[in-house]
Amino acid sequence: MMKRAPSPPVHDPTMRRPGPKLVQLLLAAATCSFLLMTTHADANAGATCVPHERDALLAFKRGITRDPAGILHLWRQPDGHSELQDCCRWRGVRCSNRTGHVLELRLGNPSYDTIYSDTALVGQISHSLLALEHLQHLDLSNNNLSGSTGRIPEFLGSLRNFHGRVLPLFGNLTALRYLDLSGMGATYSTDVSWLAHLRFLQYLNLDLVNLNTVTDWPHVVSRLPSLRFLRLSGCSLTGTLPEWVGQLTSLVSLDLSRNSYAGPLAEFIGNNLTGLRILDLSWNNFTGPLPESISYLGGLRTLDVSYNNLNGVITEEHFRNLRSLQHIDLSSNSLNIEISSKWQPPFRLRSANFATCGMGPLFPAWLQWLVDVDYLDISSTGINDKIPDWLPRAFSDARYLSMSRNKLSGQLPANVEIMSSLEELDLNNNTLTGQLPKLPWNLTYLDICINSLSGSLPANIGLPKLQVLSIASNSITGRLPRSICKCKGLRTLVLADNHFKEDYPIALGTK
Repeated sequence: MMKRAPSPPVHDPTMRRPGPKLVQLLLAAATCSFLLMTTHADANAGATCVPHERDALLAFKRGITRDPAGILHLWRQPDGHSELQDCCRWRGVRCSNRTGHVLELRLGNPSYDTIYSDTALVGQISHSLLALEHLQHLDLSNNNLSGSTGRIPEFLGSLRNFHGRVLPLFGNLTALRYLDLSGMGATYSTDVSWLAHLRFLQYLNLDLVNLNTVTDWPHVVSRLPSLRFLRLSGCSLTGTLPEWVGQLTSLVSLDLSRNSYAGPLAEFIGNNLTGLRILDLSWNNFTGPLPESISYLGGLRTLDVSYNNLNGVITEEHFRNLRSLQHIDLSSNSLNIEISSKWQPPFRLRSANFATCGMGPLFPAWLQWLVDVDYLDISSTGINDKIPDWLPRAFSDARYLSMSRNKLSGQLPANVEIMSSLEELDLNNNTLTGQLPKLPWNLTYLDICINSLSGSLPANIGLPKLQVLSIASNSITGRLPRSICKCKGLRTLVLADNHFKEDYPIALGTK
């Protein structure tokens, strides 16, 4: 048997999880709209840069020991060339066109691999950045700028002598609205009290920074009234979901995925964080039921609680007000979805992953209303029923459909060919019978192994985009159609345990 395990588009595991995650696209879109909001009035035109801020940037460059992509190549001392001495024209720098002050420093590495990347900056973060008193946007993500100790620099991450006053060194960064220090090698921090002074901060991303020993979160969050986007994925956070999360009532996006949180999901998520649009708590150790208060999040677009230890029952009450919901991932839990067959959901989902949730034994009739779905995974959901005739038409726009590891019986709908957008279809480990019908033209992946299919393969099995075809362990007979030779991109073909005649097309082994 051949089985691939694609990840649903609701979540991303290096941020993170592999796969074409749509939640990642959502987060990027949300971030872009935020950036437009903070920079729409400024461009690198008009006033030139302030000399002492140019010196601060050059001092930062001196702390960089490796710049393989040459990002800082044109950051040079003045030599008579106006373009070189104006730091507002330097790559990654954005200034006010009115005052010339540096407002943004965008040096994030597009690659998540900070060790082997050919674009990652290596070195230390210089104190000189504190001279950028008007800096609003700082992005140093996915670089190796953790220094020799692996710790966030003292001037950013540790105020050991803090007694309720803003230290002079730190005060220069209080204009920050956007801060991204994610993915910087083996970075860690023991103190985040410095964040409490960033009262204008709206976006904070510390993904993959080890925050295991931080204890001053309650003090910090009470001083961040403007925070809207919080990403703390893969930060080695433990314990139960902390109460300080409930104080962040302005949050639009919350990502606490890939930590070691345990215990029940708190009711305050639905009661306090009513403005949430994105909630990602995946890859933790949460237990117990999904609170019904989740239904109070009327603006929620993405909900991901996959890969936890949740149990209990999901009913219509959980979804009654979620009219904006577009992406949901409840997979890899022990939840039971008990919803009336007559129920019509208030949302129009684009992607849904219910894998391992109990949904059977009857095929969930309410799924027929998800006519906009692009990705649907209902594998291992205990369905013991026939595939309904309405499925091909209801999911005609779907690109990915998995119903594997159930007890689906009977024949595939004869009109499955009308699913013209379908690229990946996974039906392995069921009890389907009859002959395989004509298949959708755009299929790239078909796994229908371990069923009871019979008869010959359809003449159009030679789909031009097909890359993976696994039909092992059925009772298919006859010859392998010559049209299979039209599959120029075919790289995996699994035919074992069938009753084919042995004369395979000669062209099958040629390019």
